[in-house]
Amino acid sequence: MEINNFYNLMYSWTIPEASSDLWATGISLLSVTIAALALALTWHQIKKQQEHMKLMCEPFLNMEITLDPNKKIYSYSIQNKGIGPAIITGVYFSVDNKKIQSKNIIHDFVQETFKGIEFETFNYSALHPGNYLSVNESRILFQINTQEKYPQ
Repeated sequence: MEINNFYNLMYSWTIPEASSDLWATGISLLSVTIAALALALTWHQIKKQQEHMKLMCEPFLNMEITLDPNKKIYSYSIQNKGIGPAIITGVYFSVDNKKIQSKNIIHDFVQETFKGIEFETFNYSALHPGNYLSVNESRILFQINTQEKYPQ
């Protein structure tokens, strides 16, 4: 008997007829507001995810200078330690805060930096705008074998 009274009470509640249009309008506006808020939050989350993905796919270039005075070998290399390819957009070297600008930029940089040092061998690779480094790729920009120790 108590269960039947509970069901009768539960199903007997109705909205009064006089205010049904007001209730319907209020519920409709509330539904539209919730949907608009959900849409705005979804759009914001998508923008944040795109920003995060862009940062995660960026390259991270690491310069490595190797000086081994005992073997008289000096090298300068560039490595891509990021998780995306590195596209070279510009290359420049500077000595004493002066940019070296020429077609053989690496050759001229080494000649300016190692003035007065005689080379047994001098190897260098070209790096131009438009070149790229794959993930974990390393490129030796130049390597010098000298006859004498480079002053530290």
